[in-house]
Amino acid sequence: MKRNIVILTILLCCTKAFPQTQFGIVMRCSGQADFAGIANCGSTLGIAGLGVMRAGILEFSLGVGYSYKLCSNDQSVITDFSQTGFIWETWQMSHRMHFLNVPFVVSVQCWRKDKFCLRIYNELEYNRLCCNVEFVNGDRRTKTIEKWGDIPREAVNGLTYRLGLTASYDISKHLVLHLSPFFGVKAILNQYEPIPTHFPSDDHSILPDHRFSSGVIIGMEYVF
Repeated sequence: MKRNIVILTILLCCTKAFPQTQFGIVMRCSGQADFAGIANCGSTLGIAGLGVMRAGILEFSLGVGYSYKLCSNDQSVITDFSQTGFIWETWQMSHRMHFLNVPFVVSVQCWRKDKFCLRIYNELEYNRLCCNVEFVNGDRRTKTIEKWGDIPREAVNGLTYRLGLTASYDISKHLVLHLSPFFGVKAILNQYEPIPTHFPSDDHSILPDHRFSSGVIIGMEYVF
């Protein structure tokens, strides 16, 4: 009984604090270019579903999503030794990395006119590397697959911050189209580098990530 009273009190306080609260569901697709990493510049594509609570000029979103990262890097090992020094063999590894993401978004409305609206977009996203597929570029017979427990613990958890501007257009009373160009910083990299870095270990090769990114998010929201 006491628990029900506490829950009811919290709901009443929220109703009074946000008297014009609106709720919605957003399905979004994103694409970004990745740069500033130990690998060649790559790209990331993603989809996500988020629940939205809008109160006045503030908008809060929380959801779950999936993203797919593509990049490559050069790896070298010593294959022989001669009078002139070490003989190195170098090849290019391709990486296909799959992530489970949990995005949390806070947006602040800065301008609105008729059906158009502009918001400052802030997102903090947890990135869980759940699968890594890598192979020598041009030779898929060398493919190796790492999933969940096989992935080095240094590369499992990542954290991304994005800052951008969201332009919204009210298609109807219940449908809203969003377009969000952004710039991202990877605070925690999903990356693993064996020590020393130019000697891949017997268990795991290099797992590369990128510090910065830029791209665009397109979303469709249904407002209740």
